[in-house]
Amino acid sequence: MSPATLVAYFLFPTLATQKTFLKTISNVLEDTCSYIHQMANYFITGCFRGLSLAFAKQLASLAPSNVGTIFATARSETPALYNLVESCGDRVVFIKLDVTNQSNINDAVKYVESTLQGRGLDVLINNAGILPLTPDSVHAMTNLDEVLHTNVTGAHMVTSAFLPLLKDGKEKKVANM
Repeated sequence: MSPATLVAYFLFPTLATQKTFLKTISNVLEDTCSYIHQMANYFITGCFRGLSLAFAKQLASLAPSNVGTIFATARSETPALYNLVESCGDRVVFIKLDVTNQSNINDAVKYVESTLQGRGLDVLINNAGILPLTPDSVHAMTNLDEVLHTNVTGAHMVTSAFLPLLKDGKEKKVANM
């Protein structure tokens, strides 16, 4: 007897309610399995190093049936990112992207749109950011505008530009790190 059958037996007194419960559980599992097996596409900003690069590596290690294309972006390609792209074939695609440059963002949207060929973008991970060291600690805050423009406005610009593709995606998720 399966665990679901045991639960149905103890929770529901009649055979009809037990059958209804088991049918519902079966449908939920079937829907979940078919959803899991659909390939999700990811767009990750800031894959220069650190957390974003780790996200891209982790996603690339998952089965192609679960994770489709991973668009790994950075202002420049590092050796680690280059190696990831080379080792994963077409699954990981590097896009040179400065999140503070609207023209650059628009070009990235066009490239992703043409690559996905009508499929939407499922997940956008905004993790591009800067935290420059200031020689005089936080007393002067001379670079606050640059930090806010990159870390806050940049994430907003990227998200706004990719919204149409996200609306066409299955998961429609945005994560701002």
